[in-house]
Amino acid sequence: MTIREALVDLFETVELRVEAYSSAVEFSAIKRNDGPCCIVLDVRLPGLGGLEFQRRLRQEQIPTPIIFITGHGDVPMSVQAMKAGATEFLTKPIRDQEFLEAVQTALAREQQVMELLVAGRANKQIAGELAVSEVTIWLHRLQVMRTMRLGSGLPTR
Repeated sequence: MTIREALVDLFETVELRVEAYSSAVEFSAIKRNDGPCCIVLDVRLPGLGGLEFQRRLRQEQIPTPIIFITGHGDVPMSVQAMKAGATEFLTKPIRDQEFLEAVQTALAREQQVMELLVAGRANKQIAGELAVSEVTIWLHRLQVMRTMRLGSGLPTR
């Protein structure tokens, strides 16, 4: 059984809907549904690596929260991923409960960001309150706006 298959099985045990892709190219080719979600990426993906894929998702303003898992990570890699807005950076072997909590946190944070946005808070205030980077809040804000079909929420030129 592959890691991907094991993760799918794990998600299904807690009744989380999951879609699994073998590569960044396969993920990019599929139309995904709107709604709360997160992406689980390995740093070492076939073809396009996980950190490069994260960068491309940001460039394309695809704000889905990202959880990295890797057996080959180091501190600079982790810092790079987190500065770019990753929700979590976990090293293998990963305990099931730790991983499920990271996914639940990523999914719940979008709801928290939405509630704080509705309350009129700025990205910087939300980042401080939730103890995350402003980039992470920016990504969640984009996802909330996309889910609610309100556009990007960013000013136009």
